[in-house]
Amino acid sequence: MNSIKEWNNSLLYLDKFTLYDYEWIDDGNGLYQKQQEKPLIQQAPCYLSISKNALGNKRRLDQPDNETGDHDAVERVLMLFCDPEYTINAGHILEVEHCGDIFRGIAGQPHKYMWHQELLIYSIADA
Repeated sequence: MNSIKEWNNSLLYLDKFTLYDYEWIDDGNGLYQKQQEKPLIQQAPCYLSISKNALGNKRRLDQPDNETGDHDAVERVLMLFCDPEYTINAGHILEVEHCGDIFRGIAGQPHKYMWHQELLIYSIADA
């Protein structure tokens, strides 16, 4: 098993992720989530897979946000692969550095395997 982990760490996990938890804030008008400032995990090795239409995305990246053709927001579903030693929970906030770009999103439910874990990241960004 060590040889597979070594291979993943040296050849596959070339991206980095930072993981944040959140806290619930009541501002008098209702509850909302606020990202905590201190990360739980910082600059951990990973692999980010980016797809235009991954796993049931209803709107592709290159499609407009509405019927008029305006591009107001981009929905993305990304797939993160990393070592199973990391504890990532659905709802955690992730920032992933991939090829010089930063992708932010909310973690889906992780699935752990013997040599890796994988999870979806749900992201909405301005176009």
